[in-house]
Amino acid sequence: GEAPALPMVGEPQEFLRTGLPNFRAGVEAAHPLEAVAVNHERESKENKLKMLQNVYGSAFPLKQQIEEAIVGSSGRLPGLPSSRLGLDALTGRLDRFTEADYLADPAESELTPPPMHAVMEQRLGLGTKPHTRPTL
Repeated sequence: GEAPALPMVGEPQEFLRTGLPNFRAGVEAAHPLEAVAVNHERESKENKLKMLQNVYGSAFPLKQQIEEAIVGSSGRLPGLPSSRLGLDALTGRLDRFTEADYLADPAESELTPPPMHAVMEQRLGLGTKPHTRPTL
């Protein structure tokens, strides 16, 4: 196959909309334990679905995945924070207090939220390029 082209070569960039590119951020994890945490959550979800399948039959985990997809697909307009309370209640995340509950306050973020109009243009296929948030 053809090697992927560098984003800086060939196409004009809209740095005021998308921010400066950070090639390293797309490759590396933010912390060495991030991959372990993501894998643990994925594996525990797979094990729970296998256990539910063994106890209640194969239809129950499928029904639960469909419900999660339906509840998770709804949200607010881009740029507006959404609590996803229904999805948290359905998956049982309301019972867990994690570091994201006290460290991930959007009001204290150093990053600016994406412009709502640019995100809607991209979602509706009206814009030229998808919006990426600048990283520090």
